[in-house]
Amino acid sequence: MSSTPKIYENDLVFNLTSHKGVFEGFWPATVDTIYPDTVVAVSDDNNSEYNWVIEFQCVENEDHLAKFIGVNFYSRSNLGTAADINYEEMLQKSHELGIDFYWNSTSDGLRRVDHTGCFYE
Repeated sequence: MSSTPKIYENDLVFNLTSHKGVFEGFWPATVDTIYPDTVVAVSDDNNSEYNWVIEFQCVENEDHLAKFIGVNFYSRSNLGTAADINYEEMLQKSHELGIDFYWNSTSDGLRRVDHTGCFYE
């Protein structure tokens, strides 16, 4: 059996909760699934705007085992030296928090996406 990549044209939507930094994600492709999403770290550079954010997502099955885990790095800079510095800082923070376990314990590992040529609205 071969697997063909799929392109989904739906947005993942996050609703605020009563807890700071905790969101509930919804995706039209998986109607009955809520994606709990937590901001676990932000850059601390005494600036009013962050340089980077790390978020953690985990969805459990009915046996309370993880069926989906996502660790996402977001950087204000997507290319160049600033992006490289932000990436290295997020790697270090992930190690300090212990969430690097999730990509160090799987063959999928951690993937860094090349944003060259990407357009952001």
